[in-house]
Amino acid sequence: MEKKTFWDQIKSFRYRFWMVNLVEFLERFSYYCMRSVLGIYIVTPAKNGGLDLSQTQKGNIFALWALVQCLLPIFSGGISDRYGYKKSICVSFALNAIGLVLMGVAQEYWTFVLSCVLVAIGCGTFKPPIQAILSGNLDKENASVGWGIFYISVNIGGFLAPFLASFARAHSWQYVFFCSAGLILLAYPCLFFLESPKKEKESQKSIKQVVLDLGGLARNIPFVCFLVIYSIFYIVFMQIWDTSPIFIDQWVESNHIISWMGQITGIEFLQKTAREGTQIPAELMLNINTFVIILFAMPVAFLFGKLKHLQSMIFGMFFCAASLLLCGFSREGVWCLLGIALFSIGEIACSPKFSEYVSFLAPENKKALYLGFAQVPFAFGWAAGSVFTGWISDRYSDIYALSARYLTTVLNVMPEQIQKIPRGEWLKTLAEHLKISIPEAKALLWNTYYPPKVWYIMAGIGLLSIVAMILYDRKMKQKKINM
Repeated sequence: MEKKTFWDQIKSFRYRFWMVNLVEFLERFSYYCMRSVLGIYIVTPAKNGGLDLSQTQKGNIFALWALVQCLLPIFSGGISDRYGYKKSICVSFALNAIGLVLMGVAQEYWTFVLSCVLVAIGCGTFKPPIQAILSGNLDKENASVGWGIFYISVNIGGFLAPFLASFARAHSWQYVFFCSAGLILLAYPCLFFLESPKKEKESQKSIKQVVLDLGGLARNIPFVCFLVIYSIFYIVFMQIWDTSPIFIDQWVESNHIISWMGQITGIEFLQKTAREGTQIPAELMLNINTFVIILFAMPVAFLFGKLKHLQSMIFGMFFCAASLLLCGFSREGVWCLLGIALFSIGEIACSPKFSEYVSFLAPENKKALYLGFAQVPFAFGWAAGSVFTGWISDRYSDIYALSARYLTTVLNVMPEQIQKIPRGEWLKTLAEHLKISIPEAKALLWNTYYPPKVWYIMAGIGLLSIVAMILYDRKMKQKKINM
């Protein structure tokens, strides 16, 4: 049968499909408003309103977040199949709102960790039911475009969020978290108009049956191998959001981009901003990711819809790994933007295909269960990547840690003296010892320790996952499992 045209696929979507996308948009708007600057907030010195933690501590928090948010759907997905998708979403929104408010007022380490766990539980409860409702509104003819539209709704929320976050944190870090809580509450009324698939009412699975279903999934060796390979890839994938904002904030010079834009457009505001030496906030630099996805998600999804699922994912994984080399190529912001843009194309190629592949592998009455179990790569990849990059960042790229290292190993300052100085003052202290400016101190540290080596390590891990996926693809073709 001839494949439907793009516009025929668009016209085939029902009202319920668009309501799912609206709820997803609001939830992601809330999430990314907080998440786009969370890493920066955690490591920002206390004098600037941050938590003043190390990158290792940041990595540990994100690892715990990953395990909770991504392993929970293994169970919540099956429970959502039984008790109702809309009820699950209501619970997730309540947990998110409470956690976000607590995050904004938390001053102690463990209170902040608790707030992160609450938000992680909320996010982990939300994803399987919303994807299950979406999957119930798609068929093989329109699935690629349907998941592409869903991904656009995610990224429209993700695109708007950093602007709100940047504006809010310019006034107070607390406003970031309160704005996020307000957005999640705004999504509540939309649930009254959200329709669940009819099969939800017919589900009679007991908790025991959910556990048995999980056991059956664990014995599905090809499916488990696929998830293991993807978990290796996710060690790399998530760091574009967790590590690059801090790297950009500490190292990347983006004033020349503002200057160039001012010259091209003739806008006096941009020209004045450039003369003042202003840098583009890291969250807005990273926002090129969602901008590219919004522009190209539909055509790229349609193009890659002609490829088999695994082939599309392999191409996407390659683009993502290669992009990391560009992100660390230079301190000039334009190279970082090019790297983020390339990463975005790779994300379009592989992320929707991952969910689509898992959805079509799942039996009709177990889609939420499969999609929930498919969070395993996110959990272990994200967690391992968070701990690992936190550790290597503190040793190879964190500007405060490198400042302390230079002070002790080159200038022979006693470690006890450094510990008496607030962490946020270490770079300034280095500049004062050398009688140079802070920008000159940054350049010295860059040339001495070369922080981009963190990205080269990540790219190497990405290449390993690509080779593994190619071998998996060949094996599945031999077994005629690949679609």
